[in-house]
Amino acid sequence: MSSTLYVDSLIEKTSGNGVHIPGHVVQVVTFEHTGGEQGITSTSDVATAYTLTISPKFASSKIVIMTSFDVRKNTGTTNDGAIISLYRNGTKIRDKWAWVLGYHLVSSSGMFNHFAGNYTDNPNTTSALTYTVYLRSHAGGDMRVGDTSSGGSLIAMEIAQ
Repeated sequence: MSSTLYVDSLIEKTSGNGVHIPGHVVQVVTFEHTGGEQGITSTSDVATAYTLTISPKFASSKIVIMTSFDVRKNTGTTNDGAIISLYRNGTKIRDKWAWVLGYHLVSSSGMFNHFAGNYTDNPNTTSALTYTVYLRSHAGGDMRVGDTSSGGSLIAMEIAQ
């Protein structure tokens, strides 16, 4: 025997608790970058403008992080590149998330590459979580993140478990 439940809306029983449906998106937080480029020449991780904060409603939730932005190699040595990492609350959780622009600089205007990535985190908390994309130059060349014409984004989605 099977049952079917039809509803027009679900309303939480206790205000502020939300409706917990495993596998569904509980909330989405977005950061849209529309500012200028950020230049990075350090061979150590440097925080970019791509940062956001999300406070999970359930400790058991997974947080899916998605990002998309342009990286430009402005100047630098042959085979220089940008290394992208992800931090949560100031602690690196995904080292070498990506290596981009690992090829020769062929013109004075630089070389562009687009980075799009995702990561699933299991923070096991309802405390505020700040996710930040960090970037470093492999060989000290001038890397630029956040092209002014195309913008970029960082998105955090809480997925109920």
